[in-house]
Amino acid sequence: MVKFSREEKEQLVRDLRAYCETELETELGGFQAEFLLDFICEKLAPHTYNQALKDVEALIRDRTERLAEEVEALAK
Repeated sequence: MVKFSREEKEQLVRDLRAYCETELETELGGFQAEFLLDFICEKLAPHTYNQALKDVEALIRDRTERLAEEVEALAK
């Protein structure tokens, strides 16, 4: 589970409450918003993390290939 500082979590709860009120016309209490935030983090964080790892892996692979090509060009 993602760990937030107290300040970060408070801000995220405020943001979630504001979003729900503005976009969904639903008012959430502080505890409701905190539980919803925990649920979202529990369900989405692993997928987001894994996608970020895949993106970084692709970036490293691409850069490594380009470096190998540059080294090969220097060797000629």
